Amino acid sequence: MTVSKISGLIFFLLVGAKISAQTTVINLLDSGTKTSIRGLSVVSDKVIWASGSNGSVARSTDGGKTFQWMQVTGYEKRDFRDIEAFDKSTAIIMAVADPGIILKTKDGGQTWYKVFEDTAKGMFLDAMHFYKKTGIVVGDPIHGKIYLRYTDDAGESWTEKLAAAPFVTEGEACFASSGSNILLRKDGGYLLVTGGIKSNLYADNSTLPLDIIQGRESTGAN
Repeated sequence: MTVSKISGLIFFLLVGAKISAQTTVINLLDSGTKTSIRGLSVVSDKVIWASGSNGSVARSTDGGKTFQWMQVTGYEKRDFRDIEAFDKSTAIIMAVADPGIILKTKDGGQTWYKVFEDTAKGMFLDAMHFYKKTGIVVGDPIHGKIYLRYTDDAGESWTEKLAAAPFVTEGEACFASSGSNILLRKDGGYLLVTGGIKSNLYADNSTLPLDIIQGRESTGAN
C-alpha cells in the first residue's frame, strides 16, 4: 500500500471516529440509591441487571433508560458482587462471605430464594459465569485449593467436581472483580485468572504464568 493510500485510510478512520464521537450521547442516570455497583449482566438490548452493596439489585427492561432498584429482604447488609441474569424475570446474585450465598429470583426481583450457602471458614466467593443453564462459581482458595462449584440446572443446585479445581501457591487468590475473573467454556471447561502476591491463568488443569506486575498484595490480574 502506498503512503498516500495509508494517509487516506488514516484520515478516513479519524473522520469516522470523530463523526461517531459527535453522535454519541452519554446520559447520567441518578437513581437516588446509595450503593456501590459491583455486578452487571446484560441479557439483551432491552434487559439489564446490576447488583451491589447494601443488598441492592437493579433491573432495566427498556435498554437502560430507567432502572428499578430493589433491596433484597433479609440481606440488606450483604454485598452482591456478581449477578447473572437469564431474562427479564430470572437472575442469580452472589454474596461473597460470612457465609457465601447465592440467591435466585424468577419474578423480576420481587422475591428471592436461596440456592446455595457455604459457611466454611475462609469462604469468600468471587465470581460466577454461565453458558446457558450451565454455570460455575469461583471463590478464594480453601486449604490451598481454589474453590469451585458447578450447576447444570440454571443455578437451582450446585455441586463440586472432584479434582476440577487447581491448587495455588501461598498468597495467590482471586479478586471479586465484578464477576470477570472466570469464564465457562461451551465444552464445560473454564478459564480462571488469579491475583494477589502470585497471579496465574488456569485453563482447567493447565497453568499459564502471567507476565504482569505481581509479588505484592493486590497485584496480579484484577
